[in-house]
Amino acid sequence: MAAGEFTIERQTRGWFEVRHIREGHLYRFPIIEGQHVRRKLADGPRTENPNAKRESAFYAIQARVFAEREARKAGLTD
Repeated sequence: MAAGEFTIERQTRGWFEVRHIREGHLYRFPIIEGQHVRRKLADGPRTENPNAKRESAFYAIQARVFAEREARKAGLTD
């Protein structure tokens, strides 16, 4: 994943949202209480940019890795 490929759109205690800068897809991850980890990101909805060259699914794993790292840095997940 290239540095700067994603940006944080919104972060709250309940949601973490990131956008793929070039393609414009939006990825939302709810923050949930887990059994062994207190707070973690769950799978959430994606908003496709209909004008993008690639579908949002192509970047979904990279978006999740970015979101998990940034949510942990922000203290929103454990």
